[in-house]
Amino acid sequence: MSNPDGKVLLLSRQPLRSRPLQQWLGLKHSANTVLLTTAAALQGVEEEVLHSFAHIETVEHYQSWATELRAEQLARKFHVERVASTSEMDVLRAARLRERLGLPGQSVPSAIAYRDKLLMRQLLQKAGVPIPAFSALDNPSDLLSFIERANGPVVVKPRLGFASAAVSILREEWDVTEFLNTEQSSSVPFLPGQWMVEEYVSGLFHHVDGLMRDGEVLHCYPSRYSGGLAERVRQNKHLGSLMLDPVDSAAATLSALAAQTVAALPSAPEALAFHLEAWIRPDGSAIVCEIASRAGGGPIVQGYQKSFGVQLAHAGLLSQYGDQIDIPAAPTPQPYTGWLMFSGTGEVFDPPPGDCPVPGVELKLSVERGEQTAVASDSSSAVATAVLSADSHAELANRMVELERWWEN
Repeated sequence: MSNPDGKVLLLSRQPLRSRPLQQWLGLKHSANTVLLTTAAALQGVEEEVLHSFAHIETVEHYQSWATELRAEQLARKFHVERVASTSEMDVLRAARLRERLGLPGQSVPSAIAYRDKLLMRQLLQKAGVPIPAFSALDNPSDLLSFIERANGPVVVKPRLGFASAAVSILREEWDVTEFLNTEQSSSVPFLPGQWMVEEYVSGLFHHVDGLMRDGEVLHCYPSRYSGGLAERVRQNKHLGSLMLDPVDSAAATLSALAAQTVAALPSAPEALAFHLEAWIRPDGSAIVCEIASRAGGGPIVQGYQKSFGVQLAHAGLLSQYGDQIDIPAAPTPQPYTGWLMFSGTGEVFDPPPGDCPVPGVELKLSVERGEQTAVASDSSSAVATAVLSADSHAELANRMVELERWWEN
């Protein structure tokens, strides 16, 4: 049930110019929203927009523990009846606040299962969901022992990380040395409880996006990445994705894996977006990489909206407010969509002149021509992003090839 009269505390550091929360929420919800954000997120926003919220407060260091304290103070001051968030880093914060205040929504056990990659794997393993071999990584001995057991490449990642930031693939002895030498400069402390390690999986990498509620998948559709996310950051490659053809056997396999994964983790009572990443191995079997209880990043939501008419991030937010959301009726995409994120070169930005000649492509530059670019620091980094659409998977794949050729040449 919707609750238009009760105040809602919304945690969001997303820029209001790119994520127009006031439009997503509408007048009733905006007028009852207490927004906790950053000064940077409000830059360039008109005063009229800012006045549409019940209250806005900014914090200087959004990722600090002090932000969570201020969130609780605001929640108590304004007697909020719900807590909502718009990005992965706030999922667990919002759940902890709901628990302390006795408010409805995703619980701490559910939120942490979708955030802590080690706990996630432990729960999936217990439920019989296929996952890579894994271990907690609390000291160098843990890493060396796991490498000996794995007898092959391993992947080290922060347990609460996102966007493939700080993920390392260790193939050789010098990779291990390099990782351990990053301790002094790492943004994630080398402390117990912070890291995990798992075996490296060979196979085609995919993502499944959709909506879930009460441990069930309401709607989803799988797509195939053009490569691995960690490899993309490590090698500074372009990253793309295409929705699968429904006749591809991987489509049904991945949809079934998504349902199995969602059923294995603690559920949330409202409809939430989810983003699952998984491999299809050479033998055709699927294995989970990880899952998040929020919409996929980058242009994934744009593609899903074009194909099914629902903006996942928007729908997930309204559901946290108590609204009923529309579930797509179409089982297959209309049209098929994909996307391509172009990496910076570290040199001056010099994109191809003129409009993109490839049909069905919406291209957006993130950097002005002549500006200095940086290489990818995480999987979401890009100097330009293209969303593609076509009437069939085959046509979509051809357009992806044409687009990349035009950009490179």
